[in-house]
Amino acid sequence: MVAKLPGGETLAGIIEQDNKERGTTTPTQETEVSFKKKSDTPELSDEEKGYLNFMRGIAESFDDEEIVILTQVITKLEEDTIILRTSCRIIKHQRNGSSEKYRQELNH
Repeated sequence: MVAKLPGGETLAGIIEQDNKERGTTTPTQETEVSFKKKSDTPELSDEEKGYLNFMRGIAESFDDEEIVILTQVITKLEEDTIILRTSCRIIKHQRNGSSEKYRQELNH
């Protein structure tokens, strides 16, 4: 506190030196401190967790070769989104048992 006053640093230094010579110390206030280890992994958002779960599902559903094929398909779909709609129609007709008829229609 004395050190904050003008010229107080010198006075504080003298008082501190005097206390050392006398063997007395200034009382110190004890405080509690806690430390928490910083996580190496950043917290994921709900959206990121959803993407991660989606990718886990793909990894569980397909083997390595199929994942490569799937990645190639997705790349093509990114390049030309019309292919996506066409692919959906083919899959829909295939589920309904009319995929052969639909392929014939596409070829004409």
